[in-house]
Amino acid sequence: LKSAHATLANNDKIIKGMVNVIDSGVCSAASVDAIWILSNLAFTDFNCEMLTLHPKLLNSIITCSIEGDSSMKNEASAALMNLSAIKSSHKQFVNCENFLEALRKLLLNDGESRSRAAGTLRNLAASQNIPMLLISYKNGSIL
Repeated sequence: LKSAHATLANNDKIIKGMVNVIDSGVCSAASVDAIWILSNLAFTDFNCEMLTLHPKLLNSIITCSIEGDSSMKNEASAALMNLSAIKSSHKQFVNCENFLEALRKLLLNDGESRSRAAGTLRNLAASQNIPMLLISYKNGSIL
């Protein structure tokens, strides 16, 4: 299974296809499924790092976490938590426009998306320079 995950995560055409499905807005269920696939591919450090380096992936998931319906927000929050699990991905997160706002909004939700956003916050807080960025965002509104 690990080799299958590695093959999928390293195939730029597959990742680009998933991002296109997410961005298309044609079908909410298809977007949720694509986010779920990407979230599950992020379970190894190597795959996680490869996925966060994709030029559009994080922005697409962040947009879904802000603008999507509740199932999309829920799956996007899981993907953000999984993708933030390794410290080497943290720089990509903080460099994404709207990420901190998306995280703040997810923390205001009820249920799983909130607990997953808290997991993302916990993951990011483990990096040296990021806690101050989190604390200072909109006068501490994220905390």
